[in-house]
Amino acid sequence: MEKITRKFSICKRTKNAHQDQNEWENAMRKWEIVRIAIVCIVSHSVFLSAQSIPLNGYSDADKAKVSLPLAGLENGEFIPDIHTVGLWHFNENAGDTAFDSSGNGLHGILQNGASWDAGGKFGSCISFASNNQRICVPDTSLLDLSNEFTLDAWIYLLPTNNRSIIVSKWNNESGIPIGQFIFIVWPSNHLCLWVANESQHYSITTASLIPTEEWILVSAVFNKGLLGIFINGSQVASGQAPFDALTSVEYPNDDLYIGDLWTDTFYPYSFEGKIDEVRISNSARYALTHVDNPRAALVPEAIHLSQNRPNPFNATTVIEYVLPKPNDVELSIHNILGQEMRRWINPNQAAGSYREVWDGTDKKGRVVPSGLYFYRLKCGDVAQSKKMVLMK
Repeated sequence: MEKITRKFSICKRTKNAHQDQNEWENAMRKWEIVRIAIVCIVSHSVFLSAQSIPLNGYSDADKAKVSLPLAGLENGEFIPDIHTVGLWHFNENAGDTAFDSSGNGLHGILQNGASWDAGGKFGSCISFASNNQRICVPDTSLLDLSNEFTLDAWIYLLPTNNRSIIVSKWNNESGIPIGQFIFIVWPSNHLCLWVANESQHYSITTASLIPTEEWILVSAVFNKGLLGIFINGSQVASGQAPFDALTSVEYPNDDLYIGDLWTDTFYPYSFEGKIDEVRISNSARYALTHVDNPRAALVPEAIHLSQNRPNPFNATTVIEYVLPKPNDVELSIHNILGQEMRRWINPNQAAGSYREVWDGTDKKGRVVPSGLYFYRLKCGDVAQSKKMVLMK
């Protein structure tokens, strides 16, 4: 700051001594750009030297969006820069439109009862109470992210046993997921980033729980196959996907959703709590740190079979399981007489989280009667089983 002030004083003396209007105006323009940048940076608690602020090489429109650094915690409201695709402050506090502040016109529509709440992190925010409440941002080419992106959001999560989606670009209507990404909180309060390149999927999950009933900044990064999850600016998970770009082909209903999926007929994924300040960027804003054993933070040490959801159920239910390492997997469903109704076989299935959907039919497609059923997961020499109830 002292160096800038000294330069400004020299320019002022030059103007007084020589009355060189052109030189004075050029110096003033440069000073104004630096001054605006300093005001923006200081107001957001990010400190840079004046020399790091680019003054050349950008268009006038880009200079108006003074660029912030690509990493680090930002304690204030996000401001748009040349990497911002969409930015929603949720400060409207009325109406059914969440306006995009990036300048790209990606305005969102509140749907299914998502409502304004005055108790946000920086003013008003959006309150979600499950039941498919969400914000829909119609798809455009700007949202077709490819090999780099960053998702940032301030969230206030309520204690819940449901999955809570923060941001998604995903279609799961048929039970076969297709899309680009899901940033989600699992029922166990672990953050998860799920990415896809058509039929290839990969996910990372935090080992530690995220806090509830307090505002936290959560961020997800994809950088040419490298993944990272950050909480309040600190990296808490990482991984390497087997692909370096996201799904590029068009698929049905590929809008962006905040607080939910487009649809999932098999399981509720709606957010429960409040969301403020969502930003999507076309660059990796955080430097990713590689961990020696990424999988240690992604899956438990032992095979885990979850209770089916919903239970009891009518028509369809979801069975989920997690593998700590590759294994031959058999999942089967039996009635109380021990008769096998259905079976799924997945030889040499990779480590990760999986799910199967049972529609209440047997191996021949016949609808089975109401009653008690058992499902069994067999992985090599390990077997686990649980009960479920079909009610019609």
